[in-house]
Amino acid sequence: MNTGIGALSFDVTHSRLKSDAHDDSGQSYRATFNRMFTDTQTSIVLAAYRYSTKGYYNLNDALYAVDQEKNSRSNYTLWRQKNGMTFTVNQNLPDGWGGFYLSGRISDYWNRSGTEKQYQVSYNNSFGRLSWSASAQRVYTPDSSGHRRDDRISLNFSYPLWFGDNRTANLTSNTSFN
Repeated sequence: MNTGIGALSFDVTHSRLKSDAHDDSGQSYRATFNRMFTDTQTSIVLAAYRYSTKGYYNLNDALYAVDQEKNSRSNYTLWRQKNGMTFTVNQNLPDGWGGFYLSGRISDYWNRSGTEKQYQVSYNNSFGRLSWSASAQRVYTPDSSGHRRDDRISLNFSYPLWFGDNRTANLTSNTSFN
């Protein structure tokens, strides 16, 4: 729904996972706000999630649980998300200056104490046909001693290779440091 301050959306999702080891169902609720500032080419997205029961599985979690079950891995741990909030800011810079991206996520879980926090900042640009980006990410994960902090810095380069007749391939290099 478009409003004078931006776009708002609300959705409800129901899931059911039925297998030899599972017969679970649940709902998730999501509210999203999106605003584009055309004068500055800034996009802001805020979202809040609520998973009403432990029985809600998104598609990735359901596939993981069934795979673990089929491979007789009974000791796996699947963190069941309870609440989540995300924010994203995209800033396109003037021509030739690239773009800037900032995001964050805060989550808590039904079967784990503490709050998980993720933050990422990145910059991307291109020179001729070469595209590149640099990003930094920090993740705080709850553990028995409080929070474990993981940091990652990534550099990505991509260059299209031309083979004529509308046939191309990309040469891509990714490097990450923990």
